[in-house]
Amino acid sequence: MKVLQIFNRYAHMGGEEIAVAQMSAELSENHDLRSITFDSQVWATKTGIFNRFQQFLSMAWNPRSIRTVRAQIEEFQPDVILLHNIMPIGSAGLFLYLTHCGVPVAHFIHNFRPFSVNGYCWGNGKLLPQGLRKNFFPEVLAGAWQNSIFKTAWYALLIRILHVAGVYRKMDGWIAISQFMKDSFVKGGIESERIHVLPHSWKPKATPKNQVDKAPGKNEEKLFLFLGRITEEKGIRVLLDAWERVEQETSCGKLIIAGEGPEKAAIRNLILELNLEDKVTLTGRLNRETMRTFYSKMDLFVLPSIKETFGVVIIEALSSGKPVVSTKCG
Repeated sequence: MKVLQIFNRYAHMGGEEIAVAQMSAELSENHDLRSITFDSQVWATKTGIFNRFQQFLSMAWNPRSIRTVRAQIEEFQPDVILLHNIMPIGSAGLFLYLTHCGVPVAHFIHNFRPFSVNGYCWGNGKLLPQGLRKNFFPEVLAGAWQNSIFKTAWYALLIRILHVAGVYRKMDGWIAISQFMKDSFVKGGIESERIHVLPHSWKPKATPKNQVDKAPGKNEEKLFLFLGRITEEKGIRVLLDAWERVEQETSCGKLIIAGEGPEKAAIRNLILELNLEDKVTLTGRLNRETMRTFYSKMDLFVLPSIKETFGVVIIEALSSGKPVVSTKCG
């Protein structure tokens, strides 16, 4: 089968990008896969009023992105188009084009878009599920996307227009990464029979015996790891609050927080405020090789998410033979 895959990378790498890479590798083994990848970092590096204004307009209709996709469709003649996130560079206009291009379109459900501006139904430190009823005002007032009321309002308007235009109803199929995500989209108005549950697959890589670290002894410091995007809904503030309470009673080990995101500076300040700088390390983003090293050395993986859709990092930790403590969500 000829599969054309379209994905817009986020400014900060997360579980969706890891899942797309895994999916691409598996599809390529048995099918003719061609990928179009947009990168939000390209826009992030361009500053100035003119560039920002141009980007805002391009979110609605990006002729360059549409031309790129049209050219690939004409040349490649795909049997199916597989969508992941295609905003903001792909543009709302690309959705409109794809629903009329004559090729079946399947959309992977990684997060809550098209029912949430930031994809997580989250803002001002709390859940904002009103988007499932197509009410985006709570997220707008919270400045839920990029901490900006104006940007969130613009993005919300584009999503609303796509709903009114019937774009989401015209998708040939939806693929949910969990039953929880399917149920959420059914509540949002997508017909149940058009949503298929297909959890992320995972191929754990065996670790050679000579590379497996022994469990720490009684006097050795235990290592606890959080790995993911540094955002509010990941619950890192809850984790630090719990860590402070435990540290007041007993020294339980060292906590490593690995990742990048808009909350990184705030989390660094919170670590200092709680006097945890000797016990909590903020490492930043890890490459794949460094991640494997961290997984092999840690004693426990923790995921304190308040809102979660799947949590690929849990699979990574378990495939490394490590115990996981997680909130029950998603």
